Amino acid sequence: MLVGCGTGLADVAMNTQGIQIERRYHAPCMALMHASYSLGGVMGSLAGALFAALGFSPLVNFIGVLGGCACFRPLAVPRLQPDGTTEQTARKRASRALPFFVVGCGLLAMCTYAAEGSVAEWGSLLLFSVKGADEQTAALVYGAFAGTTVLCRIFTDRLRSRAGDFPLTCGGALLAACGMALALFSPRAGVCLLGYACMGAGLSPIVPILFSRAGEYPGVTPGEASAAVSVLAYGGLLFFPPILGWLAHRVGLGNALLVVLGLCCCLALGTFLLRGGSRSVTRA
Repeated sequence: MLVGCGTGLADVAMNTQGIQIERRYHAPCMALMHASYSLGGVMGSLAGALFAALGFSPLVNFIGVLGGCACFRPLAVPRLQPDGTTEQTARKRASRALPFFVVGCGLLAMCTYAAEGSVAEWGSLLLFSVKGADEQTAALVYGAFAGTTVLCRIFTDRLRSRAGDFPLTCGGALLAACGMALALFSPRAGVCLLGYACMGAGLSPIVPILFSRAGEYPGVTPGEASAAVSVLAYGGLLFFPPILGWLAHRVGLGNALLVVLGLCCCLALGTFLLRGGSRSVTRA
């Protein structure tokens, strides 16, 4: 619980800093930050495998990773961007409800995280128990998803400057829907892996763009926007996979995952929320 609380606070703070950096330098950077986050997950997995292979205990693993993370703190803290919000302004804003646009961004992030959670929790089981793939192939599902997520996020900021937010998010959601359809309806394990890779590529730009757009909404501080979107997004990641398990117990896993396909389609429709208004963050 303590690790979860600390991670949640740090996550909100990092997204807040991303919004502040975009405001200061007038250039998109949120997707690169989220790519680093995804890459950190991959590195953590590899570090765990390495420590396990060497026979070290989980405590040694934890201390090693925490020590490496602590080395970056002295470099990062002096460079944090100030919020610039006075106490009086913060009190006035706290008494107002969040704009619909910010809440809408949070709901779209919730759908995105719910779809991602379905891959992490149920993707491998789909290939193994429904498609008949062996355990080694089934274990590659999240790797295929996360790999394309990291790769595509590296280029998302540049694409935002050229193509805009709406084409990236709407097209990405449609690509994710096509990838999920491949994973569900193809009998071949290799094609299913390709589908999950397409799903990772499609979902990759959506959450960073949602954080960025919510943070630049007039009258909302970066901290408020980051916290609101994070709460809704992680709510989808927390509650949706167990609900899928309950549904799979009654109708079968393949049929239950049709809900994810529907989520991706709803996400594509929801991205029209980003079509109105102009994005203030442009490449300088």
